[in-house]
Amino acid sequence: MSNTVVRIGGRYRLKQKIGSGSFGHRYFHHARRCGQAGAVRSTYRTSSSLEHEVMVYKDLANVLGLPRVHMFTAESGNDALVMDLFGPSLEAIIASRQAGFNLSTASVLCQQMLMLLERIHNRGYIHRDIKPSNFLLGLGQQARHVFMIDLGLASRCRNPASNIHIPYHRGQELVGSARWASANAHAGIQQSRRDDLGSLAYILVYFIRGSLPWQTLTDDDSIFAKTKSCTPATLCHDLPAEVSAFVAYVQTLAFEAEPDYAYLRSLLQAVRVRERDRIAFSREIRQNGLAPTSDDTAMDNGE
Repeated sequence: MSNTVVRIGGRYRLKQKIGSGSFGHRYFHHARRCGQAGAVRSTYRTSSSLEHEVMVYKDLANVLGLPRVHMFTAESGNDALVMDLFGPSLEAIIASRQAGFNLSTASVLCQQMLMLLERIHNRGYIHRDIKPSNFLLGLGQQARHVFMIDLGLASRCRNPASNIHIPYHRGQELVGSARWASANAHAGIQQSRRDDLGSLAYILVYFIRGSLPWQTLTDDDSIFAKTKSCTPATLCHDLPAEVSAFVAYVQTLAFEAEPDYAYLRSLLQAVRVRERDRIAFSREIRQNGLAPTSDDTAMDNGE
């Protein structure tokens, strides 16, 4: 978006660029309206997927953990989407630490992310771009709550009229980020709920280790080859058995299978129990400069 554009819809004044995305020339800005902070995402009109994203947010209205949309408009050849403002992404926190989280923090974060996925899956959608940078912590009293953003690549996994699952197809182009995509997605298989969960499984390992075996690879084919060669036992070597069980479960899900979210939550909870310091999550969040909530025990479900 041009630096000469300073207002969105005549009401939101752009104050500060706070990041950028790779798809469709998207940018994130800081905006203020009536003294309240918000976030504005913009993209060139000719390559915009924001219209689709707005439609998805409307379909998922009132789903807890998603941002509220305040305005969608076109400004000087750009689409602009005004949304809630959140804190740092989980990727930004990991990068600033240059190390993984403790077991308690990794477990709590992934439990909240799992709940967010379950909510949109239950509404008939899959995200298709699950990665740490698309999950943000809240601000102030919501600083330990995880929010999901960037639904521009989201698609339906069930027909909204019949509730019938989408059909199985091969030969699909990879959608989403190669580093976090499941082996099935890399292989060109139509994505379903199992692929969102497969990405979450990689994130769980990443949160604990601070890296993935294919972290430094840059081309899709090399990443695919590495993900295929990493069995759950290899990927989760020296990690709690429940982490390996989580990875193995999601990787063996059938295309149309209904995921057992309760089972996955129990695995994540078991990982947290291994952490002797039960308030480690609260401390790690505070160490990142974020305000804790009044409840110093950190509720697992983020509510």
